[in-house]
Amino acid sequence: MNNNILIFFVASPLQIIIADSIKKQFYTDKNHKKIKAFLVCYSRPLSKIPIESKWDSIVHLLPPRKNPNRGLFGVSSKILENLLLIHSMLDSKSSINIFAASYDSETLNYFVSFFRKTRNSCFFHLIPDGLLNLVINAKTPSNMFLKKLRWFRRLYDSNLQYTNYMGDRLGSEAEFIKTIYTIPGILTNYSKEKTREISFLKKGPKSSKFYSDQNKVLIVGQPLLGFKLVTIDQCNAISTRIFDWLVLNNFNEVYYKKHPRDCNSNLYHKSYELIKDDIIIEEYMQKNFFKYVIGVHSSVLIFAKQIYGEMSTVISFGMDRVLFKNNELKARLTETYKNLDIVIK
Repeated sequence: MNNNILIFFVASPLQIIIADSIKKQFYTDKNHKKIKAFLVCYSRPLSKIPIESKWDSIVHLLPPRKNPNRGLFGVSSKILENLLLIHSMLDSKSSINIFAASYDSETLNYFVSFFRKTRNSCFFHLIPDGLLNLVINAKTPSNMFLKKLRWFRRLYDSNLQYTNYMGDRLGSEAEFIKTIYTIPGILTNYSKEKTREISFLKKGPKSSKFYSDQNKVLIVGQPLLGFKLVTIDQCNAISTRIFDWLVLNNFNEVYYKKHPRDCNSNLYHKSYELIKDDIIIEEYMQKNFFKYVIGVHSSVLIFAKQIYGEMSTVISFGMDRVLFKNNELKARLTETYKNLDIVIK
């Protein structure tokens, strides 16, 4: 029998790194031999990324809404299939800890009531997802109403019970959340009693050889168009500003990393050298030095500053053109960048 089972639901490369760090923390705090850790990936792009960290099992789940089973109740059928798949992997007498960046989606929410009903000991934790954690995004009344309609899925199967909660969409204010993990350098409004900081970057002094190349520039892409944060004209204007700045400063060794969820390669120019899609940029930066790291408002800019410190200049271009859905987010992001000496142009 395993005393502890850890299940991490992840949807981005960043979440994979964070999950591995939390797992290692559990291994340190408790008897390693009595812990099993499972990684559940529910984003299609993650299937292309080689996962180097060790897990007892890695499972790829398809989101029910985008990948329903055949038939009239295809989404409900897919949700139930996912529940039973994960349930079949677990020891029935073990205590389980669930980790996810949000409990709002159909992919994850049904696990809350399902595990509470089928397990004697079950705990839920919230893991960070970059800049989304800067502010609390409260659910709207219309959103709450639509979620209540998911009650009818119980008519298909009694295991399909959606867990409604008030407040923050991610679940930080939900009563079932035991721990909220946060990233150093990213300010949050979460309950201090529940928060626990998790460091996942390898910091500390590096050899002079690591910093020897003073000409490399990294451009960090974002799904600006895909997430409707800018218009096409605004996106092109930001890309042009970045390119013109590079030409003006005579940089010719420029690397570009596309965001996993960006099908448009925003901010890319044909003269940039592409970093492969299956590389996790947060890990890559810890092994490769860039004198300049440039983006718009990606959390990678924060991590770059934490990794390289004063040895690198991190620049945000075009944040004034971004259509922020939340003015508080823009204000807190600006404050965070200024605190870390990230240049805003």
